[in-house]
Amino acid sequence: MNATERCLVAFEPRAPFAVSRRLSLGHRRETERRVPGRTLRGALAGLLQTVDPGLAEDLYAGRIVISDARPIPDGWPTLPLPASLRSCKRFPGFAVDQESHGALDLLIALLRRQRQPDAAVPMYCPVCETGPAHAKTPLKPLGGVGFQRLVEGGQPRYRQVVIETGDRTHTAIDHLTGTVAPGFLYEEEFILPTGKWSAVLTVPAGRYAQLRAALAGRTLRIGASRTRGLGHWQIATVEPERQPWGLPPLTERLSRFQAAVGAAAGELLVPMLCVTPVVLPDTWGRFTIAPDPAAMAAALDPAGACLTADRLEPVLALAELERVGGWNSLPRLPAPSDLALAPGSVLVWKVRAPDLAAVAQVLAAIERNGLGYRRAEGLGTVVFAHPIHCEVREHVQ
Repeated sequence: MNATERCLVAFEPRAPFAVSRRLSLGHRRETERRVPGRTLRGALAGLLQTVDPGLAEDLYAGRIVISDARPIPDGWPTLPLPASLRSCKRFPGFAVDQESHGALDLLIALLRRQRQPDAAVPMYCPVCETGPAHAKTPLKPLGGVGFQRLVEGGQPRYRQVVIETGDRTHTAIDHLTGTVAPGFLYEEEFILPTGKWSAVLTVPAGRYAQLRAALAGRTLRIGASRTRGLGHWQIATVEPERQPWGLPPLTERLSRFQAAVGAAAGELLVPMLCVTPVVLPDTWGRFTIAPDPAAMAAALDPAGACLTADRLEPVLALAELERVGGWNSLPRLPAPSDLALAPGSVLVWKVRAPDLAAVAQVLAAIERNGLGYRRAEGLGTVVFAHPIHCEVREHVQ
């Protein structure tokens, strides 16, 4: 595989913006809580075509890969909330204070129960149970755009990321006459321009300086309703990425997870968090929540160095499927529509007779280059053994 470089591009929204997701509640059009990489790819393609056609050609050919853009409060990277994360239904949040009762990641507890059926898996908020009322408040998935892992003074701390949205009312257009259709109104949700957003660009080695010169200070038009003034973004900074997602080395993360879950000798449990949608069908081309070992081995380790089908076994899947499609503005045609693992999905695989160093090397390459189909559109970004599964196991943050 050709050598690549990764850089962080920070954007400053100058106007509200919306990336249409679906129609819901009849006449209300919701927006995505992230800007998909395929949307950014189209906007950057239009810019680079006029600024640097050579870079535009790299973008069209898939040699430049763009991840989803997410908000970055205080400059820390944001990842989607894992499906294994739970919090109090009445007082949700990572912190333990008067307004929230903390968060709890259930992945390790669920894995332990597979080996020990009598092992306990928390179902209710322990803060409410031990409080004066002894209430049984159920745990529920924590909402929000994502989470940040902040390391201050050597100690990790987690924070929930939320965004501010608003609504606008528009009059529908009659597609036969091209004029306003009286009496037909719809609402459009949009994201308010508060704070910076960031995306990761993977470029061929040696092209970073050229990309930085082409993008720095430029403006983009993102998403829907651009003719109504929405979607005005400015590129603030383009900087090299020093440590992916600001996480410890993968070998350290894998070893820590094995110790926390109590993995058996001769086995390696590998949890995978989907950062962007992952299109990963099985060997028959079917889109499933848990691909079969043969398909997973071919996607993770095509060379068969250490992750072969006979060594892989699916253990747990906390996942949802979503449809990935959209509109390709260049040929003015619908984009291909596929089913993908939704961001935040968590899959756990068991590797038999593992060589930890070799497995970590293969998985680190997947973290850099992506997994599955349509990676040039920003799909397939994953993180293995994220520390949140080990560090958010108690309702104390």
